[in-house]
Amino acid sequence: MALPPEEKPPSAFYPADNAAVIAHLNYLQAIITRLAGNSAQCKTWCLAIVSALFSFAGALKNDNIVAFAIIPIVIFCMVDAAYLGREKSYRQLYNSVATKIRAGTYTRGDCFDLTPPAGTGRYSKALCSWSIWPIYLGLIAGYALLRMSGLLM
Repeated sequence: MALPPEEKPPSAFYPADNAAVIAHLNYLQAIITRLAGNSAQCKTWCLAIVSALFSFAGALKNDNIVAFAIIPIVIFCMVDAAYLGREKSYRQLYNSVATKIRAGTYTRGDCFDLTPPAGTGRYSKALCSWSIWPIYLGLIAGYALLRMSGLLM
């Protein structure tokens, strides 16, 4: 928080030792952690659902059931990329707040601002991320191999 020029900061670490500033960073970190957890859950659920569909199709020797596996792959991929894009936005906000704190330019107007920077490029970058494409591309490759193998007929 910016102080009037005539007031002396309470400590050499001000504003980093201010309870409101620490709470602000904790709120941002909690949002980042929640988004990262949701992203991991997308991968977990997608793997479980697609594996179950593949197993069910194999047990019944029914190729039509495998066709449904592409639906959760695409849906979870898109949702996962959205979580990752938002997570990157909040990481950028966290870094900008931390930079302001270090520079001593953190003001009362910055306090508890939880709005990440706007940007549409984060979603498309998230789709190309190393944490997205290997999982979902691998599932699509497994889907394609299973469909083309003819083992279920």
